[in-house]
Amino acid sequence: MPDGMWLVSLAPVKKTPPAGAAAGQPGGRQRRGAQPSATAPDAGFNTIVIKGLIFADKATDKSIPQFRDRLRESPLFGPNTEILLWPQPVQNDFARSFTLEIEVKEEERSQ
Repeated sequence: MPDGMWLVSLAPVKKTPPAGAAAGQPGGRQRRGAQPSATAPDAGFNTIVIKGLIFADKATDKSIPQFRDRLRESPLFGPNTEILLWPQPVQNDFARSFTLEIEVKEEERSQ
């Protein structure tokens, strides 16, 4: 984590696939009369939403994207880790806020 950055909240989230998506079916559609997938849905979470701040005097334009990229490279998190919110600072702000959605890798959730 970059110098001057801290996390304010972490929330596990169960992100559902888009409407009409079926596991194992390209395009997310299931053929008429086909049996649903034999795998039971995971009752846990598959993403973590974090909110954080970084001191304005420590932040650069690359601070938050670099943090996101380091999370993507971690063996615990997936490549779909994204920045959801990263507003431009106002002149007198002492810190910049951000929100990230972190994909948790499947094999890590099952342990």
